[in-house]
Amino acid sequence: MARTAFFVSVCTVALSFAAAVQAADRLVPAQYATIQAAITAAQAGDAVVVSPGTYSESINLGGKAITVRSTTGAANAFLIAPSANTAIVSCISSETSATVIDGFTILNSNGAPGVKITTASPTIRNCIVQNCQLATGNGAGLQVSGTNPNPSFSNCYFISNRTASGNGGAASLTSGVSTFANCYFQSNEANSDSDCRGGAVHAAGGRMVATSCSFTNNAARGIRGGTGEVFSRGGAVCIDGVACAFTDCSFASNLSWAQKGCCGSGTARAYGGAIAEFTTQSTYIRTGFSANTADCTYVSGYNGAESFGGAMYFASSADPIIDTCTFTNCRALPSGSGTYGGAIYYEGGCGGTTSNCTFTGCTSITRGGALHMDPGAFPIVRDCTISNCTSSEGGGVYVRESATPLFLRTNFVACSAPGGGGIRVQDNSNILIDSCRFTGCTATSDGGAIRSNYAAISVRNCIFQSNTSPSGSIVRSYGDTNRWPTLSGNVGCDNSGASTNWLVGTWFDAPPYNTNNFVATCGNDCNSNGIGDTQEIAIGLAFDCNANGIPDSCDITAGTARDCNGNGRPDSCDIATGVALDCNTNSIPDSCDIATGTAYDCNSNGRPDSCDIAAGAADCTQDGIPDSCQAD
Repeated sequence: MARTAFFVSVCTVALSFAAAVQAADRLVPAQYATIQAAITAAQAGDAVVVSPGTYSESINLGGKAITVRSTTGAANAFLIAPSANTAIVSCISSETSATVIDGFTILNSNGAPGVKITTASPTIRNCIVQNCQLATGNGAGLQVSGTNPNPSFSNCYFISNRTASGNGGAASLTSGVSTFANCYFQSNEANSDSDCRGGAVHAAGGRMVATSCSFTNNAARGIRGGTGEVFSRGGAVCIDGVACAFTDCSFASNLSWAQKGCCGSGTARAYGGAIAEFTTQSTYIRTGFSANTADCTYVSGYNGAESFGGAMYFASSADPIIDTCTFTNCRALPSGSGTYGGAIYYEGGCGGTTSNCTFTGCTSITRGGALHMDPGAFPIVRDCTISNCTSSEGGGVYVRESATPLFLRTNFVACSAPGGGGIRVQDNSNILIDSCRFTGCTATSDGGAIRSNYAAISVRNCIFQSNTSPSGSIVRSYGDTNRWPTLSGNVGCDNSGASTNWLVGTWFDAPPYNTNNFVATCGNDCNSNGIGDTQEIAIGLAFDCNANGIPDSCDITAGTARDCNGNGRPDSCDIATGVALDCNTNSIPDSCDIATGTAYDCNSNGRPDSCDIAAGAADCTQDGIPDSCQAD
């Protein structure tokens, strides 16, 4: 039995060695006139090595675990379809990740995709897919479909691919998981006269997992001249019914554009300048959105144009996770149309969490300079900053009737609108605004920071500084029984007008009662947190244990009070209240004397030796060290 096992083992090693020896480089055109001829001849483990040049052929990898690579990269190796209606690269025979395509420009397909992947999972890297065209259909540059495909793309460019009537100018993903790392999607375009989805990518049942990818100048364009509706959804990416993931990516200058002619019934709507997502819970981590636009061109005599979400649009119960993202100069346009949510638009039923994000310079002509929330939307917005955003209603945020969002530890800075410079809240919305800050927000009509219209909102532990409006520089409320704002624990200073202008309309002083503190001027603000020192101490947000009118933290920072143990309280207060002992009365806690070596504690009892001796410990040698610590 042992002899047989040994023989089998030797044979296995020999066969493996033989397979390794047989792996070969198959050279094009030195040995094979075409790439396909080399692929046909190749065995598992072989490499088809292609010299610089232009190759007019369609290649099919045939399910082989081989590498097809150029010698000098995509800039010098071009694959061009020999005829219309034929994919340039096909992986349609259960290829695995061991099938590698490396270093080609896949160019000018017409009537079929540049790359076609069906029930396969190849590895594609360092390639350019450019100027591929479809008159109709989805995914001019790339189509991924079939049963559980899992292709991966790294360092690839998808440039100027276009479908004239379809979705996903660069890519259509209908199944499986497609992974993209360090890839670039630029100037891709999808067009339709009815419903256009994903200028660059349409993820329709197939997941997109993108890391360190860039989406720039892509466009979804819906254009209709006659009767009927036309929609554009997702200038860069449209996600339908599948959760995708974007990490460390960037979306810049993408456009969702819908245009309706002046004649005929119907509407034109643009959704999501960069992203339109339906149903799922995608994640967006450390991703930047800059100058993306949702735009419905307004035609004189036609009023059915609307734009939703300059950067992102969420619908059909989508619950996105958006964390540590930036939104800069995103817009919902134009003037004369209904435009909602300069950065993000949430339809009813959508929630999710937006955390640690910044929104800067975002604009919506009609409602919600940064965020717009429809009836029934319930997102959580926390630890964010919304600054310099503008709209006609709700410069920072517009909350429609019956929406229930939560705003937590979010800053509204220099946002502006005629009504509700920071937030405008409409009928029956039951929202919580907790531990937020409103600084320098402006409303030319009413509600410098907040305008509440028949809404039972709760505002607590917030800071209001230097907000401006002729009516309610902090809050302007309209309502009836049980539909007034409730306020508790809020502070404010330096808001415009007399104190009677700060809170205009009825509001409830919520329990614990009388905890709001509004003063005319902020005065000194030693820690620059927007609250005057006197006010901060009075409401318990800062301690002043030595009663000098300056928060303890500022005394310590300025060096006018010591805090040797780092507990945030001056040493003098610790000693005075018995929190720390000072047996040698040098105004330094004993523990600090010992820790810094200015006093000794040979018996580790937490008291300087000198204090032990003064209290009666024997020191017959009078050397300042208790006898108990010394040998006889």
